[in-house]
Amino acid sequence: MATRKKASTVKSTAKIEPVDVLACADICQQLTAEAEAGMSAELAIPRLEAIEALEAQLKAAKAELTTQALRGLEKQKIIGNAVYRRKPKVKMRPDQPRIAGLVRGLVAAPDDRGELPPVLDAVDRAIGVMSALYVSPSLVPKAGGMKMLGRYVDDVCTEESNGFEIEKVEIPT
Repeated sequence: MATRKKASTVKSTAKIEPVDVLACADICQQLTAEAEAGMSAELAIPRLEAIEALEAQLKAAKAELTTQALRGLEKQKIIGNAVYRRKPKVKMRPDQPRIAGLVRGLVAAPDDRGELPPVLDAVDRAIGVMSALYVSPSLVPKAGGMKMLGRYVDDVCTEESNGFEIEKVEIPT
């Protein structure tokens, strides 16, 4: 059962309140509106750098606040009008031997006459299945696999333009 504490009984050592953080969000919203209205590079770049610095600090603050919140949620708690509890994060991990067995069974399966496919056909089928499983046009091949082939990523990948990014080069003073 959730523990319920009245807001007045919870002692806060925090000096920054949620409303203060939301003020930062309001500033970002105003900055977005100004940028959408049109802004020169000379105006945009210093603001972009400030936002990047803020983003780094936001990530650090979020990570620490998450750690502290998880530490305090051994039992679920009611805060405001919501129940908070720890929920396990789950990540799917492939069972490589099982996948290999499935691929092996598929590519070496006999045809309608009960004959095994020729070796090159089985290899082509295996390549097709493995490509469908592991290769995406957006992914670069893994270095370990490239080493097995005696090649480098540059040997099998082509560069393509997907937009622009801002590069900063410091001018010596």
